[in-house]
Amino acid sequence: MRTVNHDRNSFAKTNIDSIHHRISILRQLLPKVNTMAEICCGDCKRQYELYRKELGDISYRGLDIDPQMIKKNKANQIDCICGNALDAQVMKNFLHADVIFFGPPLSDHCDGHTLLQFNEVNPSFLDFLRLMYVDLKYDGLINCICPRSTSLGDITWLYNEITGLDKDVKVPLIHYSHSNRTGNDEIHETRLKYIEVWFSKKHENNWEILKLGETDSPSLGTQVK
Repeated sequence: MRTVNHDRNSFAKTNIDSIHHRISILRQLLPKVNTMAEICCGDCKRQYELYRKELGDISYRGLDIDPQMIKKNKANQIDCICGNALDAQVMKNFLHADVIFFGPPLSDHCDGHTLLQFNEVNPSFLDFLRLMYVDLKYDGLINCICPRSTSLGDITWLYNEITGLDKDVKVPLIHYSHSNRTGNDEIHETRLKYIEVWFSKKHENNWEILKLGETDSPSLGTQVK
């Protein structure tokens, strides 16, 4: 597992635009969200504050494998558990959540510079989906936050693998999240930050493409499946 080098000031935090994008998508897919979980959460103070500001007084719980991250989050009054995302006993604590954001480290040293390929991410997206949907019978939304190099071939492979185990799992939406700032609010040209694949057992299998942040007036794209 990759963890943060706490001696370096280069931890890759989620930029504010991508968090706002996720809020917009939640309003579309799950308008009455009450409980939220963030797995491999890192320093999640910004997400926690924005979700509660924009979505109401929701219940929020994080999980990370790094004890220092847990200590930091708890100091900010965030409910956070230390543990492995692939530990079934640990993940039973999150089955109540309406939506789970799964954001494993996407770069070496979690610094946002040496980016990983889709099949290099650990814990893997397939292992997590299998644990939650197949082994633990979770029935909520899961947003798999994937590296920006992720292809539709990677997503199709992931979908085929998980539906081979549980045919009820669907992909309502794929989001290409763009932003012109870093997690530390440094401004740069607009870039693709993440490719986020939303899985669900309760939504239609639309495979709709959404590209928030790419233009001033983003809209739903064409279906790809």
